Amino acid sequence: MAKEIKVRSLAKYNGHSLKNNKAVDLGLKFAYEELPNYIKLIQFLNENTTITIKRGNNPPQKLGIFMVKEIKIDHDGEGVVKFNSQLDHVEADEITTIVGDEIFKVMFEAKAEEVEEDGDE
Repeated sequence: MAKEIKVRSLAKYNGHSLKNNKAVDLGLKFAYEELPNYIKLIQFLNENTTITIKRGNNPPQKLGIFMVKEIKIDHDGEGVVKFNSQLDHVEADEITTIVGDEIFKVMFEAKAEEVEEDGDE
C-alpha cells in the first residue's frame, strides 16, 4: 500500500544543470537549523518526488518531479541535496526564477510503498 510522505523545509538555490541527454540536476542548500527537516529526505531515495517552492507572498511554484541523487552534510550541519530528473518532468522556466541567494520554503512530496516485514524474524 502506498502512503504519501511530505517534508517541508527552508532552502537556498545551489545550482542546476541541463545535459545534452536532457538530464536535469538541481541542488538545494539547507542551513544547520533545518537539519531535522532535510534529513527526512533519506526516505525519498528511489521515489519520484514533486518539489514545490514558495517565496514570500508569491503563489507556489512547482519545479517538477525529481529523484534524490545525493545527500551531503558537512561538519557544520549544513546540507546539500542534489536531485535529478529528465527535462520532460521539469518546469525549467520555474527553476531559473530561483537563482540567487534568497531563502525560500520548499515542500517535497512522494508516494512511497510501505515495506512489509516478515513475522519470521
